[in-house]
Amino acid sequence: MGSSVARRSGVLAVGAVVGVALAASPASAAVEVLPTPVQVALPAGALVFGQVGITDARTVVGNALEESTTRALAVSKKGVTSALPLSGGAVGSAAYAVDGAGDVAGALLDAAGRATPVVWHAGAGAPVVVPVPVGASDPAGTGWVAFRVTAGGRALLRVQASAARWGTLVWDGRTTRTVSAATAGAASRAVDVNDAGQLLSPGLDPARQGTDDAGVWTPGGGIRLLRPLPGTGYSDASVINSSGEVGGSSWDAVGQDFHSPTLWSAAGVPTALEHRFEGSVDDLDDHGDAVGATCGFGDDSIPCQVQLWHKGRLRATTPVFHTYMNPGDYGDPHLDEHGDVSLGDRSLSLVSRRDW
Repeated sequence: MGSSVARRSGVLAVGAVVGVALAASPASAAVEVLPTPVQVALPAGALVFGQVGITDARTVVGNALEESTTRALAVSKKGVTSALPLSGGAVGSAAYAVDGAGDVAGALLDAAGRATPVVWHAGAGAPVVVPVPVGASDPAGTGWVAFRVTAGGRALLRVQASAARWGTLVWDGRTTRTVSAATAGAASRAVDVNDAGQLLSPGLDPARQGTDDAGVWTPGGGIRLLRPLPGTGYSDASVINSSGEVGGSSWDAVGQDFHSPTLWSAAGVPTALEHRFEGSVDDLDDHGDAVGATCGFGDDSIPCQVQLWHKGRLRATTPVFHTYMNPGDYGDPHLDEHGDVSLGDRSLSLVSRRDW
């Protein structure tokens, strides 16, 4: 499954919404209505807790902001909380993504808040420190983080370079490689990677400004732009799976904020997903399941809702719910193999569940 995390570079804790499993049904079946999300208790000692993803064992992984630091935590479906192990004198940690097997990409934090990129492998105890090549640029001095992890053990590393750009490295489990100058534009905004080494980035069309299309960079194959649906203005993308399929949205023309959930094939062909409200595909797996959500950012009078799809058909939604979500802290929804969904912002934790 691809991983999807809100696009921002700082260490943030994002809240959680957890949904329910979907049973197979014929294409003509009615859309399932999931339980309305409700708030859940914070882990002991946490001021806020927020998800970065959910595993296929239905464990939510996220970050707890404590009095003096941030800690990466795993919360089981029974509510048991465990901290991801520290090493090397670190005083804190941060998770950025988790795959279905439970491998977590993130960073260890020293007393000054400087990050060291690590991957926690499920059941392996101490994290694996990802080597950063000598001379790799770190303009802000904040350290590199492991931002994504794939089922095959590949990791995407990032470091803040400017307000809208970051340096990028790719680790294959053995060697950390820099990205060539020819792909610098794609890498400077990379939001996801898959086991084929493909980088997904928004805004790769140099001929357009402010409404440039997303694209996929493939090793040896260059950049393929992801054109939006016919009649729309430009594309945005969130996640790429191991097959090269991409989830995101097609936006209306300049000045409009309506966007339609869109799935691109590995060849870059866009498909409009059946939907009941505007939004985006924020996570998808390799079996045709996808999830997206929308909320009125910063305005609790505007409704929120979650949509789940299977092979392009709308399969389930939550009821409309109203809650305040900070505009800069919105956490994209994440999907596990059961159809469970996690969602939230840095100060809110919700859950929608039927069987656990």
